[in-house]
Order: sequence, then structure tokens, then C-alpha cells
Amino acid sequence: MAAKKNDLMMKTFGVIFGLIFLTGSGYQIVKMLEVPPEQMIAQAETLLLENKLEQALAAAEKAESKHPKDERILVVQGNIYQKMGKHSEALQHFEAALKINPNNSVLHENVAILYANQNKLKEAAEHFESALKLEPQNVQAQNNLGVLYIELKDLKKAQAAFEKALKLDPNFPDPYRNLGAIYQQQGKQKEVYLYLSQYLKRFPKAPDAEAIRKVLRKSIPSNK
Repeated sequence: MAAKKNDLMMKTFGVIFGLIFLTGSGYQIVKMLEVPPEQMIAQAETLLLENKLEQALAAAEKAESKHPKDERILVVQGNIYQKMGKHSEALQHFEAALKINPNNSVLHENVAILYANQNKLKEAAEHFESALKLEPQNVQAQNNLGVLYIELKDLKKAQAAFEKALKLDPNFPDPYRNLGAIYQQQGKQKEVYLYLSQYLKRFPKAPDAEAIRKVLRKSIPSNK
């Protein structure tokens, strides 16, 4: 028992000695006691998932005050603001994170969606293009880029984007409908029938299946 007591005293005196007399060592001990950024981020994310948005934001801001140049913290803040409906603040934090790490494809997608919601279509398309350079197999981003090209009145680029999306994943439904819509605008009934019939064949129970069948019935006569 006495030996254990002596050991405890030696450890205690050792720590006190280090803190009082060795400034460098004392600093290191204090640093070791700080909460790591990963733990602070996890706390903010947990609160976000629990929909405790004000608490999540407070936790994220506290983390940022300790680690102001941490991309991950900026992303969490952006996610919180986005869920709050504060899209300008979300965009600001996502763009700040992109300045730290411009090679984050998910961030480019988030920024693209926020720009699209602000009707800044050119900027949105540029960020989807950046996301695809980093992640060429991202079929959702490829389809979204096609939608933006339609809005920008560039049907040729839109068509190419949707066709590429289908090559990436033939089981992804949206490009079939979007290609059908493009060709319908152009009055190309054969192509409308081709893509929309493929859509129904692959997804016969889709929510819009009956509406698609009505469109097909109008295009069938010219393809017999």
C-alpha cells in the first residue's frame, strides 16, 4: 500500500514540477488536454442529426474558434445553415471550405445546388463540371449538369450529359425522361418513343409511369 502511495506522490510531483518549471513541457500537457477537432465535429454533427440546429451551430462555432482553418468544420457549419434554410450563409461556408480544399467533389456539388437555387445557372454548371472532373463516375452530378444545360438553352450539351449519365448507369431513371423531354421539344417523336419506352420497360411502377404512357401513345403512330 505504501509503495502505491509513493508511486502516486511521485507521479503527482512530476506533473507539478513539469507545469511550474518547464514552460515547454507544461504547454504540451495543456495541449494534450484540449478536445481534438474530430470530437468537436462529431458533437456538432450529432446535434445536427438530432435536428438541434442552434446547439449544433454553437458547437460548430466553438470548434471553428479553436480550429479556424479546418475544412471539415466549415462543411459542418454549411450543412447546419443549409438545414436552417440560410442558404447564403451555407454557400459562404462551403466556398470557404473549397478555398482550403478545391479537390472536394461533394463540396462542388453542394455549391452548385445552392447557386442553382439562386438561379445562378452558369456558376452552378461550372461547379458541377468541377465535381465531375474530380469524380467522373458521379451519375447524379452528370444528370444535374444536363438539367442546367437545358435551363441555359444548350440542348446539345444537355443531350450529351444525359447520354453520358446513361452510359455510367443504365439503371438510373432520370436521364431517360430528360432525353425524352429534349426530343419532344425538338419534335423528334422516334427518339421520344425510344427513351420513354426504355424508361417504362425498366421502371414500370414509377410514380409518373401513367403520364409517360400518355406521352408514348401520342408518339407511337409516327413510329409504326
